[in-house]
Amino acid sequence: MNSETINLISDVLVFVVTILSIVFVIGVVWRVEKELDTSFKLLSFAIVAFLMSEIFRIMQTGNQISLSVTEHISRLFFAGLFLAAILTMRDLVRRMDGEKKE
Repeated sequence: MNSETINLISDVLVFVVTILSIVFVIGVVWRVEKELDTSFKLLSFAIVAFLMSEIFRIMQTGNQISLSVTEHISRLFFAGLFLAAILTMRDLVRRMDGEKKE
């Protein structure tokens, strides 16, 4: 197996796992409410941003600066939205445990 085949298999696996993540996260969003809903909405947007960055990375041919910048911006959105989702979930769990009052 050469490196191009390994890269292609890796890209396909990341793409498939990301699509599955979107499906499962959206399934949770439909079943929860209030702050948990907000956390999972942020998480679903983060996963979509990650998927977009992967699509831009795969589409990139040669030295197309615009796709590279778009890929990096998508990854930045992923990181920020993922952090917001985790912080929202942490605050919810802390309140449930009685650590933090509303």
